[in-house]
Amino acid sequence: MANRPRKNTLRKEEKLARKRLDHRRGFLEAARVAGVADLFRKLPERVRRALDDTPMLAPVVLPDDPESAAHPAYERIATGLRKAVRDAVFKLEDGTYFPAWHALTYFAGLQGVFEGAAQRKDHPAMKEIGVRGKPIAAACADRYRADALNAVGTYLTVAAAHEASLDALYVSVGLRLDPTPRGGTRYAFPVTLTRPPVARFTIDGVTRPAYRCGQHVAAPADLRWTTWPAHLVGGAESDPPLDVWIQGHALQRIDERLKPLPPFAARLWTIAALRDARVASVDGPNVLIEFRFFDFRLGYLVARRVPTPADAHGPARQALVVTTFLFLTMAGSPEGRRLNKALRLHREEAAYQRLDELATFARSDALADPDLLAIFRQCGCGHLADLRDWFAKRADHLCGTEFAVAADLRRFLRLDESRQRKALEARLGLSLPGLTAGDRDALPEAA
Repeated sequence: MANRPRKNTLRKEEKLARKRLDHRRGFLEAARVAGVADLFRKLPERVRRALDDTPMLAPVVLPDDPESAAHPAYERIATGLRKAVRDAVFKLEDGTYFPAWHALTYFAGLQGVFEGAAQRKDHPAMKEIGVRGKPIAAACADRYRADALNAVGTYLTVAAAHEASLDALYVSVGLRLDPTPRGGTRYAFPVTLTRPPVARFTIDGVTRPAYRCGQHVAAPADLRWTTWPAHLVGGAESDPPLDVWIQGHALQRIDERLKPLPPFAARLWTIAALRDARVASVDGPNVLIEFRFFDFRLGYLVARRVPTPADAHGPARQALVVTTFLFLTMAGSPEGRRLNKALRLHREEAAYQRLDELATFARSDALADPDLLAIFRQCGCGHLADLRDWFAKRADHLCGTEFAVAADLRRFLRLDESRQRKALEARLGLSLPGLTAGDRDALPEAA
């Protein structure tokens, strides 16, 4: 029993020695990345020992206000944001990747220690640390810090958009450099959870609530409410910008028609569509906005230019309200009009055959059929076959298993009837490739 205090003391000393060694390795690695490893090695041992005892604090995610801290979803959201900070990497000049959190931890720490020490004119030893470390601090400030912050900002922006529900919650993340109790500095990412403003718009005699649309800009993930220049939607250059709103009905249609995509992905690309403002057509107050998933056009957001209601609590001007979402093949879209003209389908028939859903094209065998592929390609939907390949390679775990619809579609469109086939080819202005006997035998029956 008498030896136990001595053993505890030894364990503490061993832990402290290991911590100092880890610190020194971290400093040296940061100095190497900043291109000043030789300068760091030339520091006097007493300076390096002083650094060994200075805690380097990793970037921290924390609430920016009491309301955000008290939000029921804060801890879950903050966990995702912390993971984003830890996962972020950036590319060095030698082509290798380096953890951004490591760079920011030691860049901020070195800079804070050296700059703080340089201010201690009353303490010769500390002043020496500041003078000798000044070029190292400058290198840490100039070399790769912007790259590390950009990397973290990119990861945080995706993580914040991942949590945006558009009709209930937005997540924004700020950036600041906080002093530490022992003279260093650390990067902090304050998190704010924001409810979007709600207003009731009356369109075509129907009054529905709509939610103000936001987007993440700047670094790392600052929230700004989306506005559009009036001239994009038929207004004059001198007109004030339009606030962008979206109705819950539109969000519901996006979820239904893009079903293979997880809800967070559908929200993320909705934000991107309203940010990028690719206007397909303007017909009076009616606006058609392209909706893309990466480079794949999936459909259109249908919007209306209307006056801002009194309960919007903003300036009395025009607003752009998204009322619904049209999948690429639906009537009302340019591709859908061409498809309906060629196939002569009623809206109910297209819906029955599930031609208004992404799953039919992304996770079925429809576009593996050469005749169906030729028809959809001629009508401007051929890129959905590329999207099917994209899902097959990357997203089985997100979108479930494939299902068979090609045989049913061929029967419904009567593609194997000579007269109907010729009439369809005449309307399309092309010759369908047809199925070989082997292709027809291999075609699976729909369940």
